[in-house]
Amino acid sequence: MALEPGGAEQDTLALRLARPRWAKDDTQGPGDEDTVDRLAAELADHIAPAVHPYEVAALLEAEGCTADVVSGRYGHRDVFSLASALYERVPRAFPTPAATADLWRPDTVRSLPGGLLGLAAGVLVVLAGLRDPYAVIVLTVSVGPAEWLLYRCRGWSGVALRHSATPAGFRWRWAAVLGRCLGGYLLLLLAAALLTGSGPAALLALAATLWTARLSQAFGAAWPSAGICAVAAATAATLPHRLPLVCAVAALCLTGCAIGLLGRPFSHFTTT
Repeated sequence: MALEPGGAEQDTLALRLARPRWAKDDTQGPGDEDTVDRLAAELADHIAPAVHPYEVAALLEAEGCTADVVSGRYGHRDVFSLASALYERVPRAFPTPAATADLWRPDTVRSLPGGLLGLAAGVLVVLAGLRDPYAVIVLTVSVGPAEWLLYRCRGWSGVALRHSATPAGFRWRWAAVLGRCLGGYLLLLLAAALLTGSGPAALLALAATLWTARLSQAFGAAWPSAGICAVAAATAATLPHRLPLVCAVAALCLTGCAIGLLGRPFSHFTTT
């Protein structure tokens, strides 16, 4: 079966049926190779640009392909095995890059969360500086290590993805990567706080909030982090004496979002 996407073999792409993609077809037995071929034809336009089977696995997960469907319908042990089979069936084809957007006319839907996050972070830092000027100095000096840990977090997430056989396994590995990077950053700040005499509780809570928010933004989940930080900034501005508690709650919410939203394999193929 020819599977060239967008070519003359439009009959293969016409296999997109007017029914749910995972609906059972009684004409095909479980695990029939033709069933996998039909799925490859249906998803050919999306599979062709992939450079690794894991991208296909992310696509299947995003489409709602469950473990029961993978084993019962397609005869594969897990989504990664099915993704490899689909990847091998579809030739590589890369679309022509879209025209460059006018940089002087920014997309407000994309730029607004970044601006909101920056504003909220600024309010939190100013409030922290009014309580403890050394906290702002420590945060400023820690920008370099924070960005390096964000970079390492992205790299280690790729390692976790390659060593994961199931989505659940990746989620556990991703949580471990997140804990390692965030914990290392906070230990560094704790040492700096003790050295400068700054209050460690407020400093660590604020640092955890800012770092996890930046992490979510880096992986393309800017709106949740912007929303949480905006609520935290508004609350702290109203109750400045509760700043450590507000930041601690925000950091917990942001960490939960990072594990929940970024603990899915396909989130790591849509980063910005």
